[in-house]
Amino acid sequence: MTKLINRWEGFIRWTEGLQITVWSWVIAIGVFMALRIVGEGFSQKLPSILAPERWSFFVHAFFYYIAAFLGMALLLAFTTREPLARTARFALVLASLIITPPILDLIVSAGRGGVILYRVLPPLGGVGDALRSFVDFVLWSPYGLLFLGDAHRQIAQLDVNYGVRLEVLAEILLVTWYVFTKTRSAFRLIGSLVLLYVGLFFLATLPSFVSWWSGFSVEFLVYGNLSMLQSGFRGDYFAAVLIPIVVIQALLALFIWHKEKALALLRNIRPLRLLLNLAIFSAGLVLGLSSLPTTASWSFFDSLIVVLGYISVTTYWLWAVAINDQADVVGDRVSMSDRPLPRGVISRDELAQFGLVAMIISWSSALLVSWGVFVMIVVRSSFSWLYSLPPFRLKRVPILSNFVIGGAYLSTAIAGYLLVGKNGITDFPGRLALAIIWVYTFAVEFKNIKDISGDRADGIRTIPVILGDERSRLVIGLMGVAAFLGFPLFYPASATVLLPAALSAGTLYYYAVNRRPYRESIVFGAIFLFIGLLALLWIKKLFVP
Repeated sequence: MTKLINRWEGFIRWTEGLQITVWSWVIAIGVFMALRIVGEGFSQKLPSILAPERWSFFVHAFFYYIAAFLGMALLLAFTTREPLARTARFALVLASLIITPPILDLIVSAGRGGVILYRVLPPLGGVGDALRSFVDFVLWSPYGLLFLGDAHRQIAQLDVNYGVRLEVLAEILLVTWYVFTKTRSAFRLIGSLVLLYVGLFFLATLPSFVSWWSGFSVEFLVYGNLSMLQSGFRGDYFAAVLIPIVVIQALLALFIWHKEKALALLRNIRPLRLLLNLAIFSAGLVLGLSSLPTTASWSFFDSLIVVLGYISVTTYWLWAVAINDQADVVGDRVSMSDRPLPRGVISRDELAQFGLVAMIISWSSALLVSWGVFVMIVVRSSFSWLYSLPPFRLKRVPILSNFVIGGAYLSTAIAGYLLVGKNGITDFPGRLALAIIWVYTFAVEFKNIKDISGDRADGIRTIPVILGDERSRLVIGLMGVAAFLGFPLFYPASATVLLPAALSAGTLYYYAVNRRPYRESIVFGAIFLFIGLLALLWIKKLFVP
């Protein structure tokens, strides 16, 4: 027994000493997921498992396993007080077990294979039914973890989740042993088992929970069309629930991993710029919604689609900030020394990994919504890459850099517009697209005012670097006025109502740029004022974009 305990403790030390980064952890989960899905195809005799139309199942499975094993790592960190980095490594080793169920099914059934399914709970008639379903999950019912057949059912004939039961039982035993080894506390051991059981029960019965929340049957969730926004959103509702769960887990993991680094990253988010991205995305969405018939009814799943859209834009922005900070570290040491990299709070590698994880969430969320939204988020990311990173790093080129930002914001607006599936990219108003490019090309130069010394040190020739602080403010202020006043030129029929809005925003913009001391938030106020006035005019039907 002593040798067994020593070997187990040695195994734990080995897992905790693995050299695993956040990025490699995520990739490893993806590898295990892909092997599991292919194995399911062989076991369940499903050649369609790799059919193009089943692509969303890979996204679904990926976030399912991320939620499961990141949740397990968080649970172990909470109950054992071990660093999250260690428990995450142990959880990753446990994740390798997800490959085994199809293999076990094939072996036990002598090659016939088995079926791997979510457990669908019966309709709940009350608290008693809920408790019975909860307890029954681990006992000897046909769906229970401990069910191994009876006199009338041979093990080889078990057709539902046989291999999964063994996999889950193995994970429960290993987690139990880990907690006991680390704590020697019966209280923490029991608490860990209860919390683990609740989490596994939720994931194993996810369709039933989504069914109860939405009011639709599980079968209809899989095969029905439940969204007025995206008629092709069939079968992805469960993934749409999993992604917000993973986002919450990731934020919690970030704070548990290193609170100081987490706070530094959140303070570095540039909230006004993020808000501007969300505002232009919202404008595109509202414009897209205007194309729907007035009889269209909003559903629970339409809310999920919108949430995914906002998650995609927000996590895209986190990636964009990460790559920009990596490229600008020389200049930031001079003019933005409070940012995480110049302060040394976080390393370049850690920031890069943070950005890549954010990009995966962004692109996956967009892909679940629709192909069109995904393409526009990729285009948006491409503009950021061209702007921030070598070899192009177009932020070094005056005016052209602003044009690239204008293209990025236009992509964001179109992504919001395409959130309504009946809309196509060619349906987006052409004049509005030109107006967005015009406004942002001439109105965003203010971003370089506070970076003069850093840009000069980094060899970036912005207008403030070329003209100096005093003269550049006059030029930038006039550029902003031209940006807003140019908007009515694209809509001459509405010029009489657009002109006051443009003058108001332009005047505030010019004042904010030339104000001493300079406060960038007032400049953003001018831009938000203009967007708000346009929205008000549109609501009153005085202006049609």
